[in-house]
Amino acid sequence: MLRLLHLDPEHLAERLRDAPVLAAPPSLAGSLLHGGGGFACVAIAGFAPWALAGDWLHHAVGEAGMYAACAGVFIALSGPVLHLLVIGPGALLRFSLLFAITYAVYAALWIAAWMKLHGNLGSIVGLSSGCLAMGWMLC
Repeated sequence: MLRLLHLDPEHLAERLRDAPVLAAPPSLAGSLLHGGGGFACVAIAGFAPWALAGDWLHHAVGEAGMYAACAGVFIALSGPVLHLLVIGPGALLRFSLLFAITYAVYAALWIAAWMKLHGNLGSIVGLSSGCLAMGWMLC
């Protein structure tokens, strides 16, 4: 997946060499702060449809639709907020595509497990299978 989106080390190095202005890579601390803080903000916004309009969404589009709305917010905001974690030209598009694909798989597995199993078991199975799939795709 990373190679397909040219996010592997070879393509990153090539883009940086070809860039008109050499960008300094962010520090580990800066990346952790930006990634952690940025994803916290994305997560708060991602759960907002459920927290603010959960009953209405549940009636309008059903339980799966409500969770799909939350996943849509996660996907829509992740690129603009987190793309600075990817160095080099084209970071926004590359990161957005990578996150959208991997998070959509995570969300689909989580929603399927929750819809089938409900409760703590559904949450644990959904979280575990979603994280494993997302991690595998990123590797």
